[in-house]
Amino acid sequence: MPVLLPPVAVHRKKNSGLAQHHNPRNRYVTDTELGTFMGKMGCKHHSNGKKWGWVFPPLPEARDAWRKRSGDWEFLEPDLEDWGSKPEEPEPDEGAT
Repeated sequence: MPVLLPPVAVHRKKNSGLAQHHNPRNRYVTDTELGTFMGKMGCKHHSNGKKWGWVFPPLPEARDAWRKRSGDWEFLEPDLEDWGSKPEEPEPDEGAT
């Protein structure tokens, strides 16, 4: 069994910025709307008293939640086991020049 990394936490402003960068329509989404969606996807709200953000569940749980909401989904890197993992580099072809 792989060793899982600690939970991934994202600050609220960075999370909003990433959502807006991903899709321009998201610039009209409020923090409350984004937070409601994050909660439905299994993320937990976290605050240290000064800043707040979201803690993501382990990647397999997040993918399961996404599939339940979106149906059959093909992820770009289906073999990744944890947040921050890097995809394996393909072996070079011996016959390639």
